[in-house]
Formats: sequence, structure tokens, C-alpha cells
Amino acid sequence: MSEFPYAIIDDSNAHHFVAGGQFATGSTGYKGWRRPEAPHAFHDNRPIADTIPRSQWHDRIKTGQGTFLSDLLKQQKIQAKDQDGLGYCWVYGSTRALEVQRAVAGLPFRDLSPESVGGPCTGWRNRGGYASEAFEQLESAGACESSFMDAPHSLHPNRWKAGWQENAKLHEAVQWVEIGASFDEVITCLLLRIPVAAGLDWWGHLVCFLDPVILPDGSVGVLFQNSWGVDWPTQGANGFATLTEQKATPDGAAAPLIVTMSDA
Repeated sequence: MSEFPYAIIDDSNAHHFVAGGQFATGSTGYKGWRRPEAPHAFHDNRPIADTIPRSQWHDRIKTGQGTFLSDLLKQQKIQAKDQDGLGYCWVYGSTRALEVQRAVAGLPFRDLSPESVGGPCTGWRNRGGYASEAFEQLESAGACESSFMDAPHSLHPNRWKAGWQENAKLHEAVQWVEIGASFDEVITCLLLRIPVAAGLDWWGHLVCFLDPVILPDGSVGVLFQNSWGVDWPTQGANGFATLTEQKATPDGAAAPLIVTMSDA
């Protein structure tokens, strides 16, 4: 059997990935799932009617090899995002989920700007935020292409190309649905090729879940893509790593089911 290709984050090594740890190379900024004074009004309670039984997980994962969401990213050569010190994980992970859902819908890849999502929420300041803020902004205003920015990670929209707001409207996630804190629902979504934006309080971080995976010990975990650059956690990893069930069980999770179908 070939060596498992991805870093595995579990209880024994999770401390290396949080602030100050060996592999904590970026900023997070995650303040929680919902802004207390203005909770997000999800359109539906759940994106799925029933969870897929655990007894079917292994067979479905084996059958689906080569056709999961990470395979779609690899086929389109979509690289990991890099928040590069911005406290914007709550928009980076959510924007990546939108980009993945666009790919699932057969739309061409557009490198979308998380800053165009987080900036209006923070008053264009580098500060943390709630996942619900990102979802609301992506629903109401979308995310513009990064090419409209004057520089990577820019929070100076007065320097951006004219028309970035109109461009952002072409790239909306017009329906987010909540998954909540159920690992079974997370795995069901991933088996159905639905990307999941997952908030992890133990990490103070939000990332985009992509695939269900069978870990070397036979348990089922989650493959995700981080927003700390292509060389996290190892050179050339393109941001991919895995979480065990305990570390992947979210404190809040949601999926963008419907995206704007028009494009520039």
C-alpha cells in the first residue's frame, strides 16, 4: 500500500497547527459561526434529506476515487489561496467553497477576491469576522475577480479597477444552507460533491472541506484545503491536509448550493 499522501491532523499533533505552532504559518481571524446580534437567516435547515449510513461510507469513497472535489481542483490546476497574514479566514474559506461550487456547476474558474467579501464587512480593516458575515455578503453582493484589485491582499478599493462591484454580482452564492455540527452530514455532503465551509473552534479557523477519505487506520476523515498558501503544511501540498473525525466535526458548517450562473 502506498504511503498516505496528506498530512493528518489529529489529537496528538493539533497543537502544531494552532497559533504559535510549527505549522501555523498564516493568520486566522475566525470569531465564530454567527454574529450574535445578527444571526444569518439560512434558507433551509439542511442541504440533504437523510444522511448516508456509515456502513456505506467506505464503499462509496472507494467507488468515488478520482471524481471528488479535490480531483476537480487538481484537474483545473486551482491553487490554494493564501491570506498572507490577513485575519480573513472566514472569507477565504467561504470564497473557496463558492469557487468549488462554481466548478461543480460547470462554470469557468475565476480567481475570486476574498478581500472584496471581507472588506465591506469590516470597513476595509484587517480584522476577524464571523462566518455568517461572509455568507451574507456572498449572497447579497458576491465576490469580484482578483484581477480587479490593485495588489494582492489590498484593502484599498479606491485603488481597484472600476466596475469591481458589478463584476462581483456575477459571482454570487445565492443560497447557503446550514449543515450544523454533524459529522455524518458533513460526510454525506462531501460524498455528494457538495463543498462545505466549516468553522473549527479548536483551531479558531474556517476552511473548505472537499473530500471524504479513508485514513490509514481505517477511519473516515476529511480532506480540506487551507488558505495559507500552496506550501502549507509541506512543500507542494497545495494546502491539502486531512482531519480525523474529532478534529473535523465542525462547530458550524454550511454549503453554497446555488451560484450565479451568468459570467463575464
